[in-house]
Amino acid sequence: MKIAIVGGSFDPIHNGHIQMANQSLQALQVDEVWFMPTSSTPLKDRELTLDQERLAMIDLVVQKNPRFKVCTLELERAGKSYTYDTLKKLIKTYPEHEFYWIIGNDQLEQFDKWYHADELVKMAHFVCFDRGGKLSESKYDIMCMRMPSVPVSSSEIRLGNKLNYLPEDVLRYIYRNRLYVKDFVAARL
Repeated sequence: MKIAIVGGSFDPIHNGHIQMANQSLQALQVDEVWFMPTSSTPLKDRELTLDQERLAMIDLVVQKNPRFKVCTLELERAGKSYTYDTLKKLIKTYPEHEFYWIIGNDQLEQFDKWYHADELVKMAHFVCFDRGGKLSESKYDIMCMRMPSVPVSSSEIRLGNKLNYLPEDVLRYIYRNRLYVKDFVAARL
């Protein structure tokens, strides 16, 4: 099977993530897309919303498409999550699968900072989907593809902006569970 991995904090998951997953199904002809939330990322220094809250929001999205799955491998690992370690585990656990690691422009721009970047591109196919119309150059073997613009980030949503880029179920979940309320209020003071 061909599996696309869309990793990230998903704090919260939004239409940009979903568009990348759909583009992976169409453009790369993968069999499934696995959303892989992380508990701690090496290149971001921010406390994340509780794992179970982020997982619940991802589950709301996954329920809408039978080819979407959740992989909790990085949540199960204590400490910082390195893609290198994750891919080693995935390849060992699923030797019959071919993996495509999906990233956005922000990660392409800092790919040289990824742990064992040179090895990573030998372990899986890395694909950058351009979400904002400004593809960066890379010295690494990373396929770059354009997709329809989805001008949103999770950080904007946490501030209470661009909420229209959230699936309705996810927005209701955020309101019902009062997620990001402090950030919403702080952004308006």
